[in-house]
Amino acid sequence: MSKKKSMLGLYTLALGAMAFDPSTNQIYRETEPKETDEERLSRIKSATIKRYIKSGLKEFEYSGGSVFALNQKSADKKAKKLGII
Repeated sequence: MSKKKSMLGLYTLALGAMAFDPSTNQIYRETEPKETDEERLSRIKSATIKRYIKSGLKEFEYSGGSVFALNQKSADKKAKKLGII
């Protein structure tokens, strides 16, 4: 039983030594590729739209763009404020 425990400690030390690079004094970590700015903006935009719809807002289309609002009257106000109308 004690031999198994000592071997487990030895294996742990060996695995730790393999992850360490002595030339840079850093531990290797695999990182996932970061998303591009376009991917991040599209992800945020789709999440925002889902959040608006989940909270009960409707999308109203205008010639200059679209607005999320509860009803047509408030959509018109928002569109005028944003300069879409």
